[in-house]
Amino acid sequence: MSGLIVLSSASIASLFGPLQSSGSTSGSSLIRSILDAANGTATSASSAPSSLNPITALRIAQTNQTKDVANEAKVPQVARDIANFTSAVKKATSVKKLLQNPAVLKVLLTANGLGSQAQYPALVQQALMSNPNDPNSLANKLANTNSQWLSVAQTYSFGSKGLSPISHGVGASGL
Repeated sequence: MSGLIVLSSASIASLFGPLQSSGSTSGSSLIRSILDAANGTATSASSAPSSLNPITALRIAQTNQTKDVANEAKVPQVARDIANFTSAVKKATSVKKLLQNPAVLKVLLTANGLGSQAQYPALVQQALMSNPNDPNSLANKLANTNSQWLSVAQTYSFGSKGLSPISHGVGASGL
């Protein structure tokens, strides 16, 4: 389980259909902004025509995803963050120590939709080391407000698998 949320064209259309059918410029701008933000393609000035259908915008974003990720990785701060993350994972001796490292939390949580939680290392450590199969675990309790907690806990299974799920990915495909 990757933690990635994929919406079909039908799902997007049902969610944004009322705004799209209203024909309002602000409605289509809102949709475009939401899709750009969701796909990490938001810019300060959109080059897309204002009449671009949200489904088309989503397809363009999906087509350009690999290129956009590669471009983002070239940003100096992002490159430093990834290098620090990779170094910390390679040197880690325990999950607890790994999840205390701010560089690790920044990249790991951002990559998994929990970037705003990096400021809470104790919470992150407890949630991600909890048993995702236990309905009373912290990851499951937090999933009531943000399903990404459970998804990340299931993806990495730090509590049962230790460092292996994350250390095998570093240097190969990353997160």
